Amino acid sequence: MKTLLRSAFLTLAIMALTVPVNAGPFEDGLAAWERGEYETALKLLRPLAEQGDAKAQHKLGLMYNNGQGVPQDYVEAVKWFRLAAGQGDARAQYNDADAAAAFSVDMVNQVIEGIDGITIAVHLCRRAGARVRGEARFKGGYDPILEALNRLKAHHLTLEFTTPEAGDEKIFEDLRDDFEIGLGCVSVEPGKIDSAEVIVERVERVLQHVSPARITLNPDCGFAPGSGAVVSIDEVYEKLRNEVRAAEILRERHA
Repeated sequence: MKTLLRSAFLTLAIMALTVPVNAGPFEDGLAAWERGEYETALKLLRPLAEQGDAKAQHKLGLMYNNGQGVPQDYVEAVKWFRLAAGQGDARAQYNDADAAAAFSVDMVNQVIEGIDGITIAVHLCRRAGARVRGEARFKGGYDPILEALNRLKAHHLTLEFTTPEAGDEKIFEDLRDDFEIGLGCVSVEPGKIDSAEVIVERVERVLQHVSPARITLNPDCGFAPGSGAVVSIDEVYEKLRNEVRAAEILRERHA
């Protein structure tokens, strides 16, 4: 299941009456779009989008998707959505990211309905391999999809947490307390071998918010030999050996 990260939409009821003091080209373009003045919005937003402004790219994608000020063109819409997403906002590639998240949850729940007697896990991928290869570095915590996650009928969530982009560990307080957590605590970056102490430190930050009994340790995804990231079998062995040692230390402290 794809990880679906949030872009926020702000609707100002009095937009037509007031202009923010710090308004700039994007804010002016957004205001015009909110008022339905699509030609003006296009003139303001297109140059920004072409210069690489992710917010403007996403808004331009919406305009092409909906035929607002331009002929409706889904191919062009997808192009601008993907350009915005490539700058780290995965949710920018969706016309309605919240609806996409809800759809994903519904599909997962339908697939696993009626399956009993086993632990069903859902992995939330942050595309670590793409990050390692320098293709994309998706930013944003899990907060925007917490409501969707809590509707999953799975038993176990695997979450990647070795990079600052993963957000605040406090989100664990808002997850259903019957979820088992597969905590991504070992970096998959080639050439970077986390010590057992570093792994323990990551896990103990999370343990401030969730019971040790609910935690299992795992690497972030993407370091298997033959996958997108080029990592030797010897390096994989060292990473996993340190993960095992970290687990032993954690059991001694928190069992």
